[in-house]
Amino acid sequence: MPVSPDDSHSRTHWPGTSPEETSAPLYHFTHEFAKLEPPPPQMQQLFGALRHNQEATNQFFAAISGSMPLPTFMNPENIGRIVAASGAGT
Repeated sequence: MPVSPDDSHSRTHWPGTSPEETSAPLYHFTHEFAKLEPPPPQMQQLFGALRHNQEATNQFFAAISGSMPLPTFMNPENIGRIVAASGAGT
């Protein structure tokens, strides 16, 4: 049975989003890592916090693999919660 473009779109993008809205945040995130430079201090804090928080680590990998929207994970409130819970932000 042929797959219509609408069916294909719904499987590769989050509902209500365009391909650009879905892929652009992950592209920019990956582009920053490809520079092979140390991450900014805020990202270093996040990585330190993830070391001791399995649930947040699972969410991070889900976000960078496309299983959940990256902006949802990288939301400043979410990052602040993760860092605060670890004590890394103090």
